Amino acid sequence: MGTILEKKNLYMMAFALLLSIGSILVLLKITGVKEIEMAFHIPLFYLGAIFGLIILSLIVDTLRIRDLLRELGENLPFDYLFKFNLATFFISYITPFGSGALPLIVYLLSKKGVSPNKSLMIFTAKLLFSGIFFWDCASYITYFF
Repeated sequence: MGTILEKKNLYMMAFALLLSIGSILVLLKITGVKEIEMAFHIPLFYLGAIFGLIILSLIVDTLRIRDLLRELGENLPFDYLFKFNLATFFISYITPFGSGALPLIVYLLSKKGVSPNKSLMIFTAKLLFSGIFFWDCASYITYFF
């Protein structure tokens, strides 16, 4: 009891995946969109490379959070921080304007004994670092193109 990959959870995950794929296929069949068929001809190498880059970006973001926490005197395991990172991205994407990420960050870090002040510092630093990175990238792209 208490593990994520229990039989019941695996059955529910498989059911949700099959339901999602079935719904997408039904919608594609009803709408008759022909351009979607081209997506099935994408080489597997490209799909693997895209998936690898997504996982790599999650790992880099998790390492950044771990380093920020270590500078604040907290030491949390990498696997917890990876799950923490996935949860915050998920909640951020499904709530309007990403409004659910801050309360979730404070809640999940407080479960591990991190004070709310440090949690807010992590959230703010994460936003600032992302903003600085994307601002620099946009500046370089604008300059060279």
